[in-house]
Amino acid sequence: MIQKVILIMIFIMPKSINSQIVTKSLQNPNSFYFKKHVYVFGYQQKVNHLYFKCFRFSNSLQLKDSTSTDLGNYKTDQFLEITTDTLHNVINFYFQLANQKNLATLFRLNDTLETICFIKNFDA
Repeated sequence: MIQKVILIMIFIMPKSINSQIVTKSLQNPNSFYFKKHVYVFGYQQKVNHLYFKCFRFSNSLQLKDSTSTDLGNYKTDQFLEITTDTLHNVINFYFQLANQKNLATLFRLNDTLETICFIKNFDA
């Protein structure tokens, strides 16, 4: 089941309303706003591999950058919900297998989606 992420940004201007829609095909999608950009992320299943994808959009929803990483030979339903934070002014994504809740994988990026580190199976 692929869910489509639909971002609707409404900017209220005097006497008018403008909106814009952007769609991306992701599983378990989510988004957040950080450093004047909208980040949209989720899983993408390709054959027997699960990929994590993240897109960075400007305030006007123009695609600025994206990144992807291979999480391995898994299915989306084998993972818990992706958690994220912006602790220490970087973007952290955490992935946990449903059957190994004491271990997590960390994917840390800067605000332009350059990889800082990718750590598998650290003690959560």
